[in-house]
Amino acid sequence: MCFIAISAKGQTDFRPGYYISWENDTVYGLVDYRGYVRNCNFCSFKTNEQAEVTRFEPKEIKAYRFIDSKYYVSKSIETEEGTEQVFLEFILDGITNLYFYATPFTYMYFVEDKDMRMLKLQQEEIEEVVPGRGKIIRNTNRYIGLLKTSMADCMEIQPEIDKARLSHKSLLKITKDYHKYVCTDQECIVYEKPLPPLRAKLSPVTGFSVWKLNLSPGDYPVTEYPGSAAIEGGIMLNLNFPALNEKLSLDFGLAFTKVNYHGTNEFIAGIWPTYSESFLSQTIFEPSFGLRYTYPKGKLRPTIATGTLLDINLATDTQLIVETEKSDKVDTQESNNSPFTTSSFGWYVRMGCDFNLSKNKIPFFVYASYSQSKAKNTYHNISLNKVGINLGIYLTGNEK
Repeated sequence: MCFIAISAKGQTDFRPGYYISWENDTVYGLVDYRGYVRNCNFCSFKTNEQAEVTRFEPKEIKAYRFIDSKYYVSKSIETEEGTEQVFLEFILDGITNLYFYATPFTYMYFVEDKDMRMLKLQQEEIEEVVPGRGKIIRNTNRYIGLLKTSMADCMEIQPEIDKARLSHKSLLKITKDYHKYVCTDQECIVYEKPLPPLRAKLSPVTGFSVWKLNLSPGDYPVTEYPGSAAIEGGIMLNLNFPALNEKLSLDFGLAFTKVNYHGTNEFIAGIWPTYSESFLSQTIFEPSFGLRYTYPKGKLRPTIATGTLLDINLATDTQLIVETEKSDKVDTQESNNSPFTTSSFGWYVRMGCDFNLSKNKIPFFVYASYSQSKAKNTYHNISLNKVGINLGIYLTGNEK
């Protein structure tokens, strides 16, 4: 139900902010927080949670901002399609202003120097023919020359420019240091709230699951086993890179569980009625890796994740009993041959929710999952299906 509600809202993420009209009027409300590309194209604004959404194009407003966070200003720039009015992310306001712009296919930075010239900083490539190697692609690093020319009045900053990279962190430091050298009576303004490059959350996890084992016909007469309940435990590491994307993260999991199966079957072997009964046990070590999406606001934050897993058999125990009725006697045979392989490869999908029991923290999470893994040996195709529910607590990396 949570995911249906989110989908109905089109994955919006409205946060406190404001926009500035061309008449310099500031209107406070809520601004939709999205990725770089969308934020550079238009602004979605509403005065409150219940209000209708208004979409502003770059020509319609002067700027918009998220409170204590990203700031976008309307500027005219030169692109491959010609002159365009766009929203540029305003990173630093100083002697030299620093802006950022992104499209679905590329990104670029702009430096506005003290003479109000807009210099485009972009990685440019040229094709060269090298004897013995043929054609190669080489980066020109032309943006370094533009920076050095723009800041030529400050020799102290030149060695730092030589090491410049096209990134928020590198260019922000250069423009900030340049301002400190040439303007000693006024501080520059950094609009973007710095985000940590990495947030790691380590969690113990416990859960309840139901496993279903299926074997294709082979030397085991029992091919389908009823669902078997099991308790599992493990740990999970969630890695999020807020500076790149606050909603997407990586999950690494390690889980342990022991599953017992019991199956029976009646059939005719030749002309004789036959009854078989099998007892199987697996001790499973299950590493997993996947991608998670977390809805970024609220005390309850729905999540969805999918990825791959490997079911590794640390130990197995099997017993097969086959009884065949022949005239006036019963022939009984027992076997301990295991139908299992060493491991099976599969996938999973999880849907759940992060939630908090105290202010400004999200320490707990719960999710329901479905997974499937398959393997093959000489005699059988093996399929393991699991439905489970898990509970965990974040021990590290909680938001403050």
